[in-house]
Order: sequence, then structure tokens, then C-alpha cells
Amino acid sequence: MSRSSQAAAWLPIVFLAYSAALVDPADAGVDTRCRVEGSVRRTPERTYVLHVPRAEKIFTPAEAARVRPGKGEVIIRGSLPAQARAGGAAQTHVSVHILDRASGRAVWRPYPLRVTLALAGGRPRPVAVALMQGVGKSVCDRHYGTNLKLESGRKYRLTAMLGGESVAFTFRASAGHGGHG
Repeated sequence: MSRSSQAAAWLPIVFLAYSAALVDPADAGVDTRCRVEGSVRRTPERTYVLHVPRAEKIFTPAEAARVRPGKGEVIIRGSLPAQARAGGAAQTHVSVHILDRASGRAVWRPYPLRVTLALAGGRPRPVAVALMQGVGKSVCDRHYGTNLKLESGRKYRLTAMLGGESVAFTFRASAGHGGHG
């Protein structure tokens, strides 16, 4: 079987797996109380967690079907430009996890999350994010994310808006890992 035939054979399986992942796990009786590390902001209904680790390669569902990666992130809904998916050494992965305050479960409705980013005191600019999940990770890793180039030592303000809610995070880009140069 040729490589293209093998990739084509995996595509429907991956598509079905990620489509099924959009079903609310609570409907299946699964305990999905999540614990996510990072900076936390709360609204009456949700907990938002900002996590800013090293950049990771982000795959489209078709790329994941073809490559079958052992690590990285796979887009579940939405899209990102190739540059944001690259996961290069000059980038940082910026992710916002959203949890239901009552149940602790990951939340991805309503869709989409809108995000702006600004240097402290600067003008906010929209940032494209996609709903994604880490390869081999549970639904608790489901988050909105992208890879960005940030300036080391600079303070940033990220605002996340979902439905009628808005939360803001302030963080300093660290020289401790790639993406801050």
C-alpha cells in the first residue's frame, strides 16, 4: 500500500475520533473534573486558565492522520495559519483552558473564544486561536491555543472573551524557554 493510500485510510478514523471528541463527555457519564496549572481568572460560571509553555507543533486533523504524531497538538475546531502551527524555537505556545466552575469539566461551548494580546500599555490586537487537544491527552487538555513570538522580559496583557464573558491576564514573557528572544 502506498504512503498516500495509508494516509487516506487513516483520515476517516482520525476524523471520526475527533468528531466524537466534540460530544460532551458528561453525556457519556465520564468524570472529567479537570485540574490545569497556570494563571487563573474566574467568572460566575467558568474558570479560565492561561498556560504559556514551550511551543508545540500543531497539526490539522488531516496532518495528524497522515503523520500520526507522538506529541504536539491537534486542532479539533477552527484553523490556524501554517506559521502559528509550526512550533518553532522562536515561538511560545499560548493556551487558554476553560472549565465549568460547578463541574470542573472542560468547556468549549459557546464557540469560538476571541482573544486579544497587547504589550502592557499597548493596543490590543486580535490573535487567531483554535480549539485543540494534546496528542494522547485527555479531554482536560482541550483548550484554545496558538504559537506566538513573544519578546523576552516584556509584559503582555491577554484578554479572552467567550459568549458575554471577558477575562484578562497579565504575564511577563520569560527567557526561560524558546519563543522569547
